[in-house]
Amino acid sequence: MVELISFCIIQVYYKLPIDDGRNPVQYSDATIAELYGDKNLVSSKEMLKEMWSREQSYEPLVEHAEQEISGKFVNISEIGFRFSENQKKFLDKNNINIFFFGGSTMFGTGVRDEDTIASYVQKYLDTVETDKPVAIFNFGAGYYYSTVERIQLFKMITGGIKPDN
Repeated sequence: MVELISFCIIQVYYKLPIDDGRNPVQYSDATIAELYGDKNLVSSKEMLKEMWSREQSYEPLVEHAEQEISGKFVNISEIGFRFSENQKKFLDKNNINIFFFGGSTMFGTGVRDEDTIASYVQKYLDTVETDKPVAIFNFGAGYYYSTVERIQLFKMITGGIKPDN
């Protein structure tokens, strides 16, 4: 019974939007302009609001996972990868499929889809001549670290989702 109650509490908790009082949407216009160097302050504010209003869900063994979202600046697939610029079809046999794992930095907390590390790698690899196109899938997630990433990769592989590298 205790396990059931704990599971229910975790399920409710992870359905709530992330907002622990550190929401950068509350930063001043000057701070946002300094951080993002944008000429379009409204766009940066919209991106930050979208970033910090996303939800996470309970995920066995790793505790939480990013939920699917389709936004203007932040997009996460049903499978859990964040979209990169020039996103390729998931596990297309015609591509070399590479998975990226990591925490907030890899996920790209605070930046648009096209400004994540995975997006920059994808853009670069799109210019390199290879036998097959390379497809990057960003499975970074907020608060992840090496043990959780290893468990997530193991769960994916045992579930039949396997990268090429």
